[in-house]
Amino acid sequence: MLNFEELKSIGVKAVREMYGEEFLNKYKPETGLCIDKDITRNPFMVAVTADTKPLKNFRIGDETPSEFVAIALINPKTGEVHKDYANSRLPSAK
Repeated sequence: MLNFEELKSIGVKAVREMYGEEFLNKYKPETGLCIDKDITRNPFMVAVTADTKPLKNFRIGDETPSEFVAIALINPKTGEVHKDYANSRLPSAK
């Protein structure tokens, strides 16, 4: 079983590939990282939200939807990654 940091690293790498480096470099201050806490959960999920404009009146916990989200699912035993394009909202799709 992979540890939390390994799973996080694999997931972040996958979502970076999904967004593309150019997009993330341009909008990095407007991104948020969401990670499962339970490493035994299969699949382990890493998601990164992004917005091209700062959110107005944002409050933590208010469930404000982000403009974009990339979701990667990782098998915690093998490290195999599934880039979940079906449930992601990516800038290239707009």
